[in-house]
Amino acid sequence: MEFIIILLLLILNGIFAMYEIALVSSSKARLETLVGKGNKRAKGVLKQLEEPEKFLSTIQIGITLIGIVSGAYGGATIADDVEPLFALIPEVAAYAKTLAMITVVAIITYLSLIIGELVPKSIALNNPERWATMLSPFMIVLTKISYPFVCLLSASTKLMNKLIGLNSGEERQMTQDELKMILHQSSEQGVIDKDETEMLRDVFRFSDKRANDLMTYRRDIVVLHPTDTPEEVLRIIHEEHFSKYLLVERGKDEIIGVVSVKDIILMMGGEQPFNLRSIARPALFIPESLYAKKVLELFKKNKNKFGVVVDEYGNTEGIITLHDLTESIFGDILEENETEEEEIVVRQDGSMLVEASMNLDDFMEAMGIMNYDDLKEEDFTTLSGLAMFLIGRVPKAGDLFSYKNLDFEVVDMDRGRVDKLLVIKKEEDE
Repeated sequence: MEFIIILLLLILNGIFAMYEIALVSSSKARLETLVGKGNKRAKGVLKQLEEPEKFLSTIQIGITLIGIVSGAYGGATIADDVEPLFALIPEVAAYAKTLAMITVVAIITYLSLIIGELVPKSIALNNPERWATMLSPFMIVLTKISYPFVCLLSASTKLMNKLIGLNSGEERQMTQDELKMILHQSSEQGVIDKDETEMLRDVFRFSDKRANDLMTYRRDIVVLHPTDTPEEVLRIIHEEHFSKYLLVERGKDEIIGVVSVKDIILMMGGEQPFNLRSIARPALFIPESLYAKKVLELFKKNKNKFGVVVDEYGNTEGIITLHDLTESIFGDILEENETEEEEIVVRQDGSMLVEASMNLDDFMEAMGIMNYDDLKEEDFTTLSGLAMFLIGRVPKAGDLFSYKNLDFEVVDMDRGRVDKLLVIKKEEDE
């Protein structure tokens, strides 16, 4: 009979332990979804999460009382029943009482861990929202019964938290690393498909990128001049297929403004003389170090989709468009009349010809290299920057360098900038 009472106490302890883990492990988002589906118990759990001290105090009172009762009752009562068994053994008869007590304590401790803690908590962790909603009515009743003690413990807990500088009412904000971990786990479990996972990862990367990471470099900018004839302008438009062009005096640092193809065509179809200056709109200048998120905010504020990226001295470094920002999240989006260019071309011998302007993160992902933390703190985001960093000077054609299981060779330069790299991937482990 005594053993059955102890077993029931341990099962009750397990229920308390199960609810404790279920409550603290429950996702508010999932509970809110259940509330939206009409689950009234889920609403009760959400309310409990707003005042966790009360319910955790109830649980702790229950667990403590069960521990005291089972320990005292088991040691005093069951040990007396076990003692005669040891007394039958002559060699240990003199220590029968002590051995009986040790045996009973060991058995109760073992059962407490298995039945009262480990198994219930494992079950609760498997589906915390289910068990929290299932047990919440029981816990609400217990909380009301033990209300005076709960108030005392809750007040004491809040006081201690205040003394050590903790604000129990302040909800902890989830960090970006935690969100990334949730994303990784959701992807591994198949909750989010591969394309959605990659898109969400690009959203995190977007917040870390700057204007000079996404811009079209100065050397690749196609410009128009006020002295260009209509025939020359039309030829450039037909060859390049851009919707907007920079209008400059002589060099790319002498910017007059931005002209759109639409305005050029309208001007040509009208009666006014051909004058690119007359249709040029003021350029939106963007510091090269400005984060992509801030660039997007500037575009919204100025109702613009085209910006000129400049360095600290006002020199033109490149141009950036809303299309560039969009592609950094959604991947390559081909505009009308735009042809796709491969950044990595695999040759017959297995080597790869790679554009040096390729984003470092995209390249490492394509190469299957996940761990390159030693490079992430450096001030570059392209393969061209990687080449300069590893070589230690301005590269020149024929320069060789390596990283992990990759061998690089600079095969083409364009006005002092690395244009193309030859990459050979070795088979040995990284």
